[in-house]
Amino acid sequence: MDDHVLHRAFIQGSRDEDRGDSTRDMPPKRSQAKQKGKDDGTDASKKKRAKKTKAEVDQDNETKAEGTIPQGWRLAEPTLLENEGKEEHAHKVAAFDLDGTLVLTKTKLTFPRDEHDFRVYNEEVPKKLKALQEQGYRLVILSNQGAIKSAVTGKMAHKVMKRVDLVLEDLDITCKVILSTSKDIYRKPETGMWTHLVDNCNGGLNVDLQNSFYVGDAAGRDGDFANTDKEFAEKIGLPFKTPEEMFGPAQEIIVKNPSNMELVQIFKHLSEVEKDGFKRRAFEKVSGVLMDCKEAITSGKQAMAMPGVGKGSAGIIDEFLSTGRVEVLEQLAAEKQAGPNKEEKAGLQFLD
Repeated sequence: MDDHVLHRAFIQGSRDEDRGDSTRDMPPKRSQAKQKGKDDGTDASKKKRAKKTKAEVDQDNETKAEGTIPQGWRLAEPTLLENEGKEEHAHKVAAFDLDGTLVLTKTKLTFPRDEHDFRVYNEEVPKKLKALQEQGYRLVILSNQGAIKSAVTGKMAHKVMKRVDLVLEDLDITCKVILSTSKDIYRKPETGMWTHLVDNCNGGLNVDLQNSFYVGDAAGRDGDFANTDKEFAEKIGLPFKTPEEMFGPAQEIIVKNPSNMELVQIFKHLSEVEKDGFKRRAFEKVSGVLMDCKEAITSGKQAMAMPGVGKGSAGIIDEFLSTGRVEVLEQLAAEKQAGPNKEEKAGLQFLD
């Protein structure tokens, strides 16, 4: 081999060696890395492949929906939400408050756990509402929802509107709904919601006040949290009725397995006396879960198989089933001070 050929071979070999070294130092190709990550069996790769739970999907959808008004609703004024749909204009109006009047929470808890936490006040409600429509009344719900405040496209607003939609679906009625979200001229006992209804939502028809009426539970009676509903009707000049006068007594809570009633009531009481907001909501949820349980609860371990029941609540269940008492409930009841705390006052805005 002559010197010229030898020189060319030396250069080619050097280039090959350089390519080999650089190839060894390079990271694996994307497809190889992807395949490795897919098959390596690590917790990270398993987590990456895991399908989202229904709760996670719902949370994602809820997050995406924030910043908008849900379909079927509109922002009538900066602090006034109303549902859309076929408008049944009429001279006679049958107007109602929502919570404590048409619906109650499932477990008699003060505050709804979520948009699904409601039950019809009693079996007469849907019957009488449909009868009123047949008699030519226009059905209207006027409700303070102060927990929304100015966040009319936020998470709380979406939950409240969804809850109203579910209530109307359950009652199987068409109904105009107006929600006041802040402390202003639209919030009962101020009459802004009624003025908006008459001026903008009744097709130009005047309302016959003498043959219309308003029903609400905030009537200033012993045990009522306020008298805003009664005062609201009086300012307008509407005849006023309480839910009891309109529909009769409220239906007692329904526990699917009566043997769980005591446990339901224990967690209800815990939610009423607990000061910590997180714990209170947890106790409310457990009370509702136990209420819907068809099986008799015989141990905390059994209860933990249901969503929302953790170790702490399971321990309370075991303590009660074995001793007939709950020490933490007795302690909290003794420490409970008169009057609502800050969070309870905020919750009342959601209900009145």
